[in-house]
Parts: sequence; structure tokens; C-alpha cells
Amino acid sequence: LELASLRLEKKRFARAICSSLLSVATNIPWQEVDIIMKGVETMSKYNVGAYIRLSRDESYSDSDSIDNQIKLADYYCENNDLKIVEKYIDNGYSGTTFDRPGFQNLLRDIECGLINTVIVKDLSRLGRNYIQVGYYLHYYFPDKNVRFISINDDFDSLKHDNIMERLDVPLKNMMYDHMAYETSVKVKKTLIA
Repeated sequence: LELASLRLEKKRFARAICSSLLSVATNIPWQEVDIIMKGVETMSKYNVGAYIRLSRDESYSDSDSIDNQIKLADYYCENNDLKIVEKYIDNGYSGTTFDRPGFQNLLRDIECGLINTVIVKDLSRLGRNYIQVGYYLHYYFPDKNVRFISINDDFDSLKHDNIMERLDVPLKNMMYDHMAYETSVKVKKTLIA
């Protein structure tokens, strides 16, 4: 009973902190933000944050466009009884860094408890840095009890408790990292020439 009470108090405290931060960030009175935060507690089981990214230096097909990534996430969620709470879009940001505004907003909302599921078109949209993507997939998302779905990689962490069950996931992650490196080398050579 004491442990349950302590958890409830920690949850109330975290909500109060998030309410205060959101109030300052949005200029909405804290009382209104607190009402919103209370509503968050009653949201569906899986509150999805769709993460969409397109780098300006990537040559891409129409299937990689921002609009098509959004349509794919919407379609997947509609057909799997999931609700997209927010779409986080980084248009023109490289996947080799995680200092991207949309991604940082996603992390903030995970910390505040607004998002407990992240969905991406494929692993390369999350990032192209093998070490950092691995950190999020192996440690951060599991520690925060966040479900991770990569649509085109047919990966759902709810179905795979251990990401290493799917050897293709870390291998694809390494491949995307290497592709980013090769692109960087080509661009540098072009600039020198």
C-alpha cells in the first residue's frame, strides 16, 4: 500500500512539473495545463508519437516524402487500433545527429508521459547513427516503457521483447550509419573538386 501511494505521489509530482513547464513554454495558465495533463492520464493504452524525418541532402523517392511518411503512419495506426497523439516532424535535418527539434519534442513528451509509443516509417527515419539509435532502441525506450514500431522493418517492440531476436534490426541500423558516412565522404569530395 505504501509503495502504491508513493508511486501515485511521484506521478502527481511529475504531472505538476510537466504542467508548470508546459505553462511556461506555451503561455497557457497552469490551471488549464493541469486539466489537460489530467486528461492525458485517461488517454488510450497506446498514445502514439509519429516521428517523421527527411534530410535535405538525401535523394529520395516520393515514398520517402514527409506527406507519405505521415500517410503511412496514419494508415498503420488506423489498421492497428492505435491513436496518433502527435506528429513530430524534422524536415531538412540529418539523421546523423539527434539534436533535432522534432525529436527533442518527442523526448520531452515521453518524459512528461504524453507519448508511450513511437512509430517511424523505417529505422533510418529515427536516425543514421548506429550507437545513438542503438541507445534509444536498447535502453531509452525500454526504460521508459515506450513501445517502438518501425513499419517497413516490420518491427514492433511489443512483439519482440529483446531487439536482438531480430538480428536484421541492428544490421540495418549499421547499414544506415554507413550510408550516411558514404554520403558525407561524397559531398566532401564534391566540395573539394
